[in-house]
Amino acid sequence: MHSYVIIAADEAARMREIQTRTRSLGVSPFDVVVPEENASSIGIAEIRAFIQKLSLLPQHGMLSAGVIARAQLLTLQAQQALLKTLEEPPGHTILLLGVQNSAQLLPTVLSRCQIIMPATNAVPIDKKGLSRVSEHINVLISSSLGKRLSLIDTFGKTREEYETWINRALAALRQDMLQKTPSSSQHDTLLQPKIVLLHELLRAKRYEGNNVNTLLFLEHVLLRLGKHNMRSYG
Repeated sequence: MHSYVIIAADEAARMREIQTRTRSLGVSPFDVVVPEENASSIGIAEIRAFIQKLSLLPQHGMLSAGVIARAQLLTLQAQQALLKTLEEPPGHTILLLGVQNSAQLLPTVLSRCQIIMPATNAVPIDKKGLSRVSEHINVLISSSLGKRLSLIDTFGKTREEYETWINRALAALRQDMLQKTPSSSQHDTLLQPKIVLLHELLRAKRYEGNNVNTLLFLEHVLLRLGKHNMRSYG
């Protein structure tokens, strides 16, 4: 199969995966074909021109790559125009589409591609950054339910920003757990809610790439931090 869909909430993670795959196949940067983008969409005219370019032989190697890094911009008509090429790309060509989640593409597009979900979409942050996120988590789980829900607004405004916060929170929680000693754990009154939060955020990660409302999921996670629910993890 020569057609792939890379699903990752973080655009940088999608680009890293695309670049890794083109490099591993020996595709020259000069043989990477991308469609033109309008301000907010990639239309059928741009896709027809893209397909025409893909029919040309590579100039600097054995393979060329057709890359649509933001395939969520494809109109329905553009996606339909791409179907035949996805199913039977030119023999010298691989196709790589990147999207935030699978719901942004037609099922007929997905069925013609191999689905790739990078192992992690985490945004690298330094030790100071982890410390700040850890402090944010302490405030979050020490607050009342109403305050917790209002704090969600500080995480971001878009699905991608919420998922980035989840990745940062997971990294901070893991570091916090690794640094715990048996004696310090006994005196940490926030340890149990941190364990609950870690469990719930890991559950949220399972649904990345699907059509799940991340804001509602985060609200559910914060509800799970209540004392009644924490006992189920004891």
